[in-house]
Amino acid sequence: MKQVIRKIGCSLLAFALTFMTMSGIMEAGIVKAQETVTSATNVILTDGTVNSNSSHSGQFYDGTGDAVLFMANGTTYDSITLTATNTLTIKNLNTPKLTGGSKSNVSFWGSDFTFVFEGTNYIQDLSVDGNSTIKMAAGASLKCDSLGIDTTLRDTNLTLGDGTTATKDPNTAKGSSISDIEFTNTQSQPEPQKVNRTITFDANGGTGTMDAVTVTEGSQYTLPENKFTPPTDKEFDKWDKGAAGAVITITEDTTIKALWKDKADGAAGDKADEKIDKSQKNAKLSKPKAGKKSITIKWKKQTAKGIKGYEIQYSTDKDFKTNVKKVTITKAKTETKTIKKLKSGKKYYVRIRTYKKVSGEKVYSNWSTPKSVKVK
Repeated sequence: MKQVIRKIGCSLLAFALTFMTMSGIMEAGIVKAQETVTSATNVILTDGTVNSNSSHSGQFYDGTGDAVLFMANGTTYDSITLTATNTLTIKNLNTPKLTGGSKSNVSFWGSDFTFVFEGTNYIQDLSVDGNSTIKMAAGASLKCDSLGIDTTLRDTNLTLGDGTTATKDPNTAKGSSISDIEFTNTQSQPEPQKVNRTITFDANGGTGTMDAVTVTEGSQYTLPENKFTPPTDKEFDKWDKGAAGAVITITEDTTIKALWKDKADGAAGDKADEKIDKSQKNAKLSKPKAGKKSITIKWKKQTAKGIKGYEIQYSTDKDFKTNVKKVTITKAKTETKTIKKLKSGKKYYVRIRTYKKVSGEKVYSNWSTPKSVKVK
């Protein structure tokens, strides 16, 4: 019956190809994503061209050396393409069970063609032309409940490609068929080539530079500390991809932009309108004690008349120009303060000064010498 179908196909091929060429149906030969063959889209490939034919007798061979493929309705596959001269590559092909009849649910015909399988493949009933080669890509497999080798036009052996093995000698199916055969390639799949991606930094109005970083696509990247100098009266807030220390996944070339915010009170040190009394005695600051994301500050309290409290400044900038925070102590008798929610592993600088109130306004002493400590 298969031979009868093949002869019918010979007479139909010329008409089918002429019609498809005139009507513009013929397309380029890669079918991507999961495709399912239906009654209207039985797939025939001639030199890599994907065509449509609704007839089950669409098993064609035109005698010119072209590779032709027929698949029964319900067959699925990820991709089929002519990858090189006389080489047809099929990935993850799976056929439904035939319920009856004598037709193969997959047929390959071609003069001196190589049929390469990738991934995991299953064909219940496979018909292959003689003078063909079946090859498994590294790690691929093909299981067939039945294999037949058609010798009507060429009574030659079926060849196994490099690295390909079979559980039975496929050539015992010449002019007939054998059952339950599996083709495999025990070579491991090659490691996918790594793709590098570049991370660049945008100062977004700030000044200075930060070197670009190269990472592997798909890798995790920890957002760094800001090294740009902020615009006037601004301080670093976060990156547009998250706060410093956050972890992001890099899937493409990425630009990370600095985001700025207005400086907090006292961030620039002494304000121009602050009143300073240089004769006012200041508190003496001890070495700060590091804790887990915290520091504890101690100083010698001031008992001079008029002292109302203290102002503490802390920053990761030893010059107290950026990232400056302040704490106001409203009792002159206080001698210690613990500051929490700091960044682990960062060095902080601390200084203190006293203040009085004159006519309702604060009058400050000079700042103490800064002390540094690294947070745990």
